[in-house]
Amino acid sequence: MNLKNIFASSIMLATMVIPLDKKEAWTELAFKNIPTNTVTYSTAGLKVTVKDSASPLVYKLDKFYKVSGFEVNLKIDGDLKNDPPEKKIEEDSLFRLGLVVEGKQKLSAIKKLFAPDWVKKLFALAPEGAGLEKIYFYNVGRTPDSLGIKRDHPKTDLMSEEIVAVHKKSESEVKIIYQLPNPVNIAALWLSIDGDDSKSSFTTQVEKITLITAE
Repeated sequence: MNLKNIFASSIMLATMVIPLDKKEAWTELAFKNIPTNTVTYSTAGLKVTVKDSASPLVYKLDKFYKVSGFEVNLKIDGDLKNDPPEKKIEEDSLFRLGLVVEGKQKLSAIKKLFAPDWVKKLFALAPEGAGLEKIYFYNVGRTPDSLGIKRDHPKTDLMSEEIVAVHKKSESEVKIIYQLPNPVNIAALWLSIDGDDSKSSFTTQVEKITLITAE
């Protein structure tokens, strides 16, 4: 089925293919005292090698785009070391696609003094004079009964999460086609692939990211 047909509505739709082979298009962030992932960029996609590590990848858009859905193709080799918890979102993840959504929050000069580095970099993604709401993450879970589980992150009000796909150990490929309940204006994509909490080693290759945008 044509991807646009899945999201057909009364508004005009377009697709935006995110480049995965251009290192200069992505910003690799790091957390204090946590080893960073190894990232390689090629025509086969963006490959993230995790070894007890975590480090976000950010793709900044040239302006706000109204997004109504997305398609992602992944190839995952390995798994998290720990057993998956029942009906719970884990701290580590094989893959999270984060949409950095427009909002009213801004960092004042005082808040910048005390904000963690990743928060400062998050708000730097907003166009000049604009604000952000939070990062909405769409996760790959590990058990069928985890599908649809949501949470607001317990450590920050700048993240929420929902499991929208499941990785089966018997299959390496994961395909996500997801329609948002309502279109949102986004400033950037924030990819999170983590194994530091569970001391895990695995690779996730992102073969395709396509956004459905409302014109």
